[in-house]
Amino acid sequence: MNCERAGTGVASSPARVLSAAGAALLCAIASPALAADPADTILVNGKIVTVDQRFTIAQGLAIRGQRIVAVGNNADVLELQGKGTKVIDLKKQTVIPGLIDNHAHFIRAPEHEELRLDGVASRKRALEMLTGRVRSARPGEWIVTLGGWSEEQFTDDPRGFPLDELDRIAPDNPVLLQAVYNQSYLNSAALKAAGIDAATPDPRGGRIEKDANGTPTGVVRNAGGVAFVAAKIPLPDGEQWIANVRKFVAGLNAMGITAWYDAGGRGMSEKHYAAYQALAERGELNARAFWTTIRQPATPEQVDKVLAEIQQHRPFQGNDYFENIGWGESLYQPATTNLLRNDFVVKPEDMREVRRIMQAIAESGMFLNAHVEMENAIDAYLAELEELNKIEPIKGLRWVLSHLPGERCAARAHEETRNVRGAAQPAAHPGRADAQGARRARVGHAAVQARAGQRDRLGARFGRDRGDDVQPLLYALVRRDRAHGRKPQGQPPDHLARRSAHRAHAQQRLLRLPGKQPRLDPARQVRGPAGARSRLPLGARPADQGHQAAHDDGGRKDRLPGQIDVA
Repeated sequence: MNCERAGTGVASSPARVLSAAGAALLCAIASPALAADPADTILVNGKIVTVDQRFTIAQGLAIRGQRIVAVGNNADVLELQGKGTKVIDLKKQTVIPGLIDNHAHFIRAPEHEELRLDGVASRKRALEMLTGRVRSARPGEWIVTLGGWSEEQFTDDPRGFPLDELDRIAPDNPVLLQAVYNQSYLNSAALKAAGIDAATPDPRGGRIEKDANGTPTGVVRNAGGVAFVAAKIPLPDGEQWIANVRKFVAGLNAMGITAWYDAGGRGMSEKHYAAYQALAERGELNARAFWTTIRQPATPEQVDKVLAEIQQHRPFQGNDYFENIGWGESLYQPATTNLLRNDFVVKPEDMREVRRIMQAIAESGMFLNAHVEMENAIDAYLAELEELNKIEPIKGLRWVLSHLPGERCAARAHEETRNVRGAAQPAAHPGRADAQGARRARVGHAAVQARAGQRDRLGARFGRDRGDDVQPLLYALVRRDRAHGRKPQGQPPDHLARRSAHRAHAQQRLLRLPGKQPRLDPARQVRGPAGARSRLPLGARPADQGHQAAHDDGGRKDRLPGQIDVA
């Protein structure tokens, strides 16, 4: 038997071995009988937050392989102790289920060892970080930052990075610094490596800035331009990519994230998911990734091709840890909005193409996540949804309009169609919260659906795409009388109690998407606990759907969702 004590903090170091006296005490607590089918790890003397319907708090927990096999008091779980079982004394620390993020763009993060500028408040400091990275880089190695920051966050000098400045710092290494999805700053080495020169035409949806002589200035603007230059960065080879994914997922686990829905992004295709799929097939992906197909056609002719692809698309062909679940996030490029710009014009011809895509997805019985911002666009999308629902009912498909600016818009989406959920976004990204107004910048808006009983739509979306803001989100959602010894100022009225916030993040049902699914044989559908129907992966049996059971059983003790987090 291994007897250990817990570390401290959510991302604590590995458990430390007890002193001889402490180990003897814990071993005395342990049951002398050894189980025939023992657990690998047992946690005792803790506060196990089960997040079941009664919000039961247990004392101990036993784990075998990837499953929680017992939750109860110390005596209950110690019945599963074996000769090689590791027993950890939590010393009254708290364990919560793994957190599920309902909307993220994590998939791309392990592709490059990025220089991250998230939260860097000084441009001077950003330059120091870039200089340090250049000194440690190999000759010719790309140095990239793909979003997560904006010029406005620099309080000392709120501007970007001109070509000559980047060339002085990095004459031999390609540098690409992407500000949100607005523009990218490149040095001469990056322009050369990307093949961008005076003769390079503007990419679709983007603009290569050039001087009076036609020479590129190093700035590539707009979302299409950002995607164009990002695609020029070399991707890692297969094994390095897999190693990067392992490291990234370990970082998510350290923050408590064990499952997420990934909404993809511009220029993404199936190759960007290959490393995750490889690990999932090996049984080595330590988080569950669920994703949707994104295509972003820009013309009616391109929509024709997408419609043919939708007809052939078959989601739910993966496994418990890696699964395509439908279509989204952006439907038709000319009808895609941007909360950082308020000049969006709804065009009937564009909405016709949106409607064509929506109808094809509805006819295929698939889940849809549609990126929609700005009130005029929300009105236009809701109008199309209402008309579509008359001829092709979408009830049960759990469609989502995401990035809606505030709880009122989210409530409207649900009320006006009765069949679509609205996912509210509190602020566009760091540095622009003031431009969105103080009311919308408050994190409390993320609580609207959880408070309304729709606990399956809570995610950490503050303009970052790496998962490092889930803890602030949970903290801000929890109703507190004091924060750091001071009364909070201007706290929104829709803050949640701690248990409600935990439920919202740990009992989400995004992993189970019931619906009519006319293209699947009825024998391939199973009844859930509430009578709803859900798809089975091809070749799977109902017993194989561990990730559905984990979230549908109302807190079964052997199927708590996700990993363990010692807080």
